[in-house]
Amino acid sequence: MAPLRKHADKLEKQLDTIQKELTALETVLADNSLYEQAQKDQLKQHLSKQSELLQQQAQLEETWLNSLEELEALQSELEANL
Repeated sequence: MAPLRKHADKLEKQLDTIQKELTALETVLADNSLYEQAQKDQLKQHLSKQSELLQQQAQLEETWLNSLEELEALQSELEANL
């Protein structure tokens, strides 16, 4: 059960990192000057990074939730066998 707990904790830390990156990116995207024609390429890069991070976040959340469900099932099974 400990390896599963470690895995879930690791996923949670990765999610936290991605969330921090998304928050920082949202601050960058809130800058109106980024939407000027001269900044078009930079805007595309930031939007692409945002999309990539959102996909990673969704995948990690699903894996993390599955790990937590598996961990809860193991804990319930252990408690039932006591």
